[in-house]
Amino acid sequence: MESTLKITTEETAPCHYKLHVEVPAEQVDETFKALEKKYNKEAKLPGFRPGKVPRSMIWKQFGEQLRNQATEQLLQENVKKAMDQEKLSPESQVIPADETSKGEKTASPGEPLSFAVEFDVEPEFELPDYRNIALAEEKAEVDEEEVERLLEEVLSNRKTFEKVERPAQLEDMLKADYRAQIDDEELEQYPESAKFILRNQSGWLALRDPEILPGIKQSLEGVEAGENREVSIEFPEDFFEKSLAGNSLQYSVQVHEVHAPKTPELNDELAKEVGAESAEDLRRKARAHIEQQRAQEIRRRQRQEIENALLDSVDMTLPPHALAQRTSEIYMEMTRRESEESQAQDESEADGEQPVTEQKSDEEKQREADELARKGLRRKLILRKIAEKEGVTVEQQEFQSMLQSLSRYHNMEEGELLERLRNSGRIIDFLDDIRESKTLDHLVSLLTGEKSEAGEGEGTESSKDEEPQADSASN
Repeated sequence: MESTLKITTEETAPCHYKLHVEVPAEQVDETFKALEKKYNKEAKLPGFRPGKVPRSMIWKQFGEQLRNQATEQLLQENVKKAMDQEKLSPESQVIPADETSKGEKTASPGEPLSFAVEFDVEPEFELPDYRNIALAEEKAEVDEEEVERLLEEVLSNRKTFEKVERPAQLEDMLKADYRAQIDDEELEQYPESAKFILRNQSGWLALRDPEILPGIKQSLEGVEAGENREVSIEFPEDFFEKSLAGNSLQYSVQVHEVHAPKTPELNDELAKEVGAESAEDLRRKARAHIEQQRAQEIRRRQRQEIENALLDSVDMTLPPHALAQRTSEIYMEMTRRESEESQAQDESEADGEQPVTEQKSDEEKQREADELARKGLRRKLILRKIAEKEGVTVEQQEFQSMLQSLSRYHNMEEGELLERLRNSGRIIDFLDDIRESKTLDHLVSLLTGEKSEAGEGEGTESSKDEEPQADSASN
């Protein structure tokens, strides 16, 4: 017969409860009896066979372990039972209340066990009329110029260069010898990374950006094969080779050959090389690709519109411990990233680069972390409630698909990532992220008249076009 707990519920702050629980002596005794039996069976004491050790000897040898193990077992069993009995669902980690954490509450045979725990609960709030949120009307329209630009890019990526007998033009490639007008002793003072910029025989100079020698495309435009030119090169302060940055050098350039770019024509043969059946099929695929990108951009904006509308329409008191925990996590992540950026900046300054970022004060980071935590927690609570109302769930295949995407993003095995999620306690957050994203997609479908697949296990749009989250699990 299951014993009944004596429970006193105390709301110590908005969305924060303390439960005072008393476990009856009968249940305490049952727990001790089961543990005594286990210890008796497993104990190896001189002069006694397993299972035949007197109870008094068990308590003499293992009394402290028995009390501690019984206390832990009774707490684990009855915290959830107390929650269910009071119909409370914790929003934060359940922690011992002050009087329990002092170590004075240890189970003893024949006596009830009293303990207290505290935790946050989900706030009560009314959902807005989310089925009538007004979205800006947008269509994934594509004009012919966009298709042509994409096809030109495809063709440009497959261009070749052919030797020509004419003056050089922009976009040409020149086969040439070039050398800065410095002696061998001065050349040796430069690092190896700079020497190919200072001297090169039968190398290639491109008359287009990016330039290996700043200003060379204007200096050599119109040059012909066999011609020698003297040019002045001004290396800017931010030049990639630091040993040359800010310098001015005279160069001698001997041009051997001029090569002009040749862009292929769009025909059926080329289309087949890039995976299409014909030139017309390639054009259709180019249009479909742009339309898909445009549709994804529109969907992202619609999701953001819905999120903003929901946040603007709902006011709530946030669970204090959950808010503090999330604020702390965000603050620590900001500090970690700032430390990494500072280290990279120090290395850049050592190489002569100018500092590009200014560190925020602790007060600024704390304020920003608090704002982000409040927004994120409100978003989570609102979308969770909508998901419950709309029947949005996460299917196993959706979980697996997002796990695969996240493991690829962080370059680790799926099993390793899953273990990290479990060990860090982020597995529930990971599932919540998928469900929230799926809920936003479901709302987009509702508001635009698309067919919604929520609850049917067909995956979410976010898994296809958004950067995977749950960064903390990979750290």
